[in-house]
Amino acid sequence: MPRIEGTKVGIDPLGRVVYRPIVIVQLEANGLGMQGPAIVDSGADTTMIPAEVAAGLGIDYAKLPNGTKGKGAGGVLESRPASLTIRYQSWTLTGEVSIAEPKHLDVVLLGRSDFFQRFVVRFNWFKSPPEFHLDPANSGKP
Repeated sequence: MPRIEGTKVGIDPLGRVVYRPIVIVQLEANGLGMQGPAIVDSGADTTMIPAEVAAGLGIDYAKLPNGTKGKGAGGVLESRPASLTIRYQSWTLTGEVSIAEPKHLDVVLLGRSDFFQRFVVRFNWFKSPPEFHLDPANSGKP
C-alpha cells in the first residue's frame, strides 16, 4: 500500500518507523457524500463512524435508535446503529454500521465483521519500515 501523507505514527521500541493502516473511503447517506481516511482496524468488531462524520452526512446521533456500550482502546463508549454506504475501490458496504457517540472517536474504523470479510489484510510489522497490504478476497465482492 502506498503511504498516505500524515499516517506516520512514530518510532517503535526497535527504532522502526510505524505507519497507521489507513485507506481513503467514500461515505454516502441521505444524498450526501464525503471522502476521507479510515483505519483498517483488526481490533474493531464492526465498522464504526464518528458522530461528527455522520453529522456531515445528515445523520443526527441523538435521533438514532438506542445502541450498545462497548469497550475498546479508547475506553467505554456508546454506539448506535445507522445505515449508510461505504466505498473502497471495488468494495461497497451498504447497510448498518455503528455510529460512535460524539467526542469519542476521531476516525472511521473498518472492522472485522464487514471489511475483513472482503479483504485479506496483512500487517508486516517486522519489516523496516513496517508494511500493510490489502488484497481483495473473491475480487472484493460479496
